[in-house]
Amino acid sequence: LAIAAYNCGPGNVNKALRQVKNAENYWDIYPNLPSQTRDYVPMFIAANYAFTFYSNHGITFDYIPETVITDTVIINNKVLDLRQISATLDVSEKVLKTLNPQFKEWIVPAITREYVINLPQENVLDFHINQDAIYAKDTLYLPKKLTAKDIEKLETNPTVYVVKSGDVLSVICRKNRVSVKKIMRINGLRNANSLKIGQKIRLT
Repeated sequence: LAIAAYNCGPGNVNKALRQVKNAENYWDIYPNLPSQTRDYVPMFIAANYAFTFYSNHGITFDYIPETVITDTVIINNKVLDLRQISATLDVSEKVLKTLNPQFKEWIVPAITREYVINLPQENVLDFHINQDAIYAKDTLYLPKKLTAKDIEKLETNPTVYVVKSGDVLSVICRKNRVSVKKIMRINGLRNANSLKIGQKIRLT
């Protein structure tokens, strides 16, 4: 019931409870819940099952990132390739890419506005100490003819997600490391449960 309330709101769950006499659990009120919530709870249960018993079903992972305590640094007035950081600090490209999935082409185009990047907490001080060395590697990783038009395209071409059947906004946001509140604001959404198949959602 708590998971259902997280998805569609406690008001909808309480309404369904009132509609079903002697209801005691989620399955009792299942038919009276919004269709998205009827899908959400079983998917939640299935995901937990898969993460717990994946080895029993031959599921393997190429890369499982270790739990990392993170912090952020702000980039402004610079165009930076994330690989400049990994080439200077003791942090792998895989970790950087995992922590910063919003930069699809590695490039942080912080010219007209500032960008926030995520780093392992232990590397944040090193980043500030070694900024000059990091930025000096731009000729190794950035295109030599990165024009103002290229940078503008990177800055004005936000990541877009196309809604598929069964998608839930909170799950989309969690996968892309962005808050539900922010996504609702930049997409003008009034209801987190009103997604439509084929709808395009800006993530940045």
